Amino acid sequence: IKKIIDNNKNIFWIIVSKNHEDKLNNCKNILQFNKINQHLLSGLYNIADFFIIGSPSETQCLAAIEACFCNTPIIMRNTGFVSNLNEEEKNKIGFIGEHLEEAVTKMVNENHSFTPREIVSKYFTIEMMIQKWKKLIDSIS
Repeated sequence: IKKIIDNNKNIFWIIVSKNHEDKLNNCKNILQFNKINQHLLSGLYNIADFFIIGSPSETQCLAAIEACFCNTPIIMRNTGFVSNLNEEEKNKIGFIGEHLEEAVTKMVNENHSFTPREIVSKYFTIEMMIQKWKKLIDSIS
């Protein structure tokens, strides 16, 4: 992600991290937050043009799910919850694949219509989560 930021000085980046990372603080096109509360985080998702995560593997990727619920398109590898989506659904939530920098360029320079909230709402409802937890608890008992 640092390389993508360095190569895209025309983008104003908002970085949110669980860790305190000073290596990006000297960049003029970055606003960095560390260990923030959920209220501020949801506000940042809602003002963002897109959400990007560079992780090569995720179990679920809650941050991407949260961004989608805020209707913010995502850029990420085919990992976590997105690996279970079909191609049409992936195309509706953002750009999914290995070429993150290319995806950023497309996100910024091309006109796309994404509907990430519509897609994640099909898979992550309160009722579904209750059923999944109940099934897990019952399997352990």
